[in-house]
Amino acid sequence: MLELIILFVFCVLVGLGCLGAMGWALLSSVEVGVGRIFLLIVCLFLAALFFGMAAWMALQSPLRQLWKAEAEGAAPEAQKVPAPKQEATAQEEVHKSGF
Repeated sequence: MLELIILFVFCVLVGLGCLGAMGWALLSSVEVGVGRIFLLIVCLFLAALFFGMAAWMALQSPLRQLWKAEAEGAAPEAQKVPAPKQEATAQEEVHKSGF
C-alpha cells in the first residue's frame, strides 16, 4: 500500500511540474517559436498522462479503500444513529384509506 501512495504522490507532483513548465513557457518573455509550441504540447501531454494515472490509481486500485476508510471515519455518528420513525396519526390513516 505504501508503494501505491508513493506512486500516487509522484504522479501528482510530476503532473504539477508539467503544468508549472507550461506556465513558465507561456509567461516567459522569450519569443514564441516552434520549439516553445512543441514544449507546450509535450508538457500538456505529460501532465494529462500523469494526472490520468493518478486519478486511475485513486479510483481503481486498492487506494480506493483508503479514501473510503477516511470518509467513513469522518462521520461515523451520522451513520450510527438512525432517524426515529414517526407513526402515522389517526387522521392520516383515515385520509390514506379514502374515508
